[in-house]
Amino acid sequence: MDSGCEFLNRGWCDRLNSYMAHRNDEHLEALVHEARDFFCDRIDRILPQDSVWHSCDDTLRTGALLYLLDRSIVERCLCDQAKVSYKPAEMAEFMILSRPELLPVAVPLLELVACLRRHRSRNAETGQTEEC
Repeated sequence: MDSGCEFLNRGWCDRLNSYMAHRNDEHLEALVHEARDFFCDRIDRILPQDSVWHSCDDTLRTGALLYLLDRSIVERCLCDQAKVSYKPAEMAEFMILSRPELLPVAVPLLELVACLRRHRSRNAETGQTEEC
């Protein structure tokens, strides 16, 4: 499926750049598996029915989340149960819309950020905290 988001998997150049040259592949694999599991277990079920993310493979979905992490649009944090969560920056939507290279895929990325916010909001409502 050509969603237009494939370029998000082409490498990191900011926060996660060190993973690209890391000598221990297990750290990179752990980061990728952690992001994939988070997307599949927590975000997938709250996506709108017509979301483009439903038709994307896990590699692309994981790549998008990690791309946003690399560019500091989202932050990786540990919640109380030592589970990983992702928190959008306060200005995440503005950060996406202000990057010309992201404009062609802004709608799915904005949808992903909205789902991340919804996930955090639902956890707050049920008393589960995810401190960053």
